Amino acid sequence: MTHADPRSALESIERALEEAAQRFAQAPGGLWLAGAAAIEAAHRLLPRLEPTEAARLEALLARAQRLRDQGEARASAHEIAALMEWITLARERAAHEDALGAAMQRAPGPLASRTDLEAAVEGLGAELASLSRDAGPAPSPRTEAAIASLRAQHPEAEADAPLDDAAIARGREALRALSGAASSGPVEWPLTPFPSSAAALALAALMAALATASLVAVSLLTQPLLLGVATGASVVGGLVLVVALARRRSERSRRLQVLEAWRLRARILRKHDEARAQLAAWSEIGRVLGQLDAYRRSEGGVALEARDHRLPALAPWVRRMAGGLDDETARRFE
Repeated sequence: MTHADPRSALESIERALEEAAQRFAQAPGGLWLAGAAAIEAAHRLLPRLEPTEAARLEALLARAQRLRDQGEARASAHEIAALMEWITLARERAAHEDALGAAMQRAPGPLASRTDLEAAVEGLGAELASLSRDAGPAPSPRTEAAIASLRAQHPEAEADAPLDDAAIARGREALRALSGAASSGPVEWPLTPFPSSAAALALAALMAALATASLVAVSLLTQPLLLGVATGASVVGGLVLVVALARRRSERSRRLQVLEAWRLRARILRKHDEARAQLAAWSEIGRVLGQLDAYRRSEGGVALEARDHRLPALAPWVRRMAGGLDDETARRFE
């Protein structure tokens, strides 16, 4: 039986050994088993004890050895053989219980029962589905490359940066707007609305050049028609310039929108990975529990359970000697 505090564990073994000496005074098999189990438990405890407890441990081992020798001297060979067979079966179970204990140490949180395990798996399954929906479809490779360029221009917009409620709300709205109605497959997050500000500026420059050329032609060729062309080109160029400025503001807003969507999606995916790792840890416990259950249904497991129920006074000593879990933990996962 394991304890967090080695000194408490040592005290527990000492009390149990004294109790066994009285309880099994007329049962030599019980004396042998109690002494052997105390020796086993003490040797497991030895690496964790302080050097100051060495003398106390030696006294415990000597006491346990005397009890085992007394029991062996009085018990029949058949009784000792039956106990050894029982311990062999318990050690087969202990291999599965040791695996369960190791998996439980890697658990994301406390685990008190199978019900807790089922609730954790169901909760994480629902959380993973929700996070997948929130993340939406992945951006296309071209969009990813554009996002990498934007991140280089805006180093403050990193995925690990904290997000307040307003930023999260903006990110969700941006994700909805950019992902559209797509349900699966990569999607494009266009950074530049059509027509782009660069195209509009180029057209405005072309109109300005046309107006200038028309005015020069008017002064040189005295063609009144060219004056109308210059006036029209100037008007169109001015309108296109207004469109270019508006597009420029729209493009800045779109870039910010893409960055906010990316930051929130990166945060969601990080949570998704964490939840998936937790689910894998809980699932590993479930898998090991399944192996333990399979052993309990096997021929050896059934025989072991029958002995545990037929000789309940000796069963705790068998578990102490060859159990992978302490009594309380074993009961919680039966």
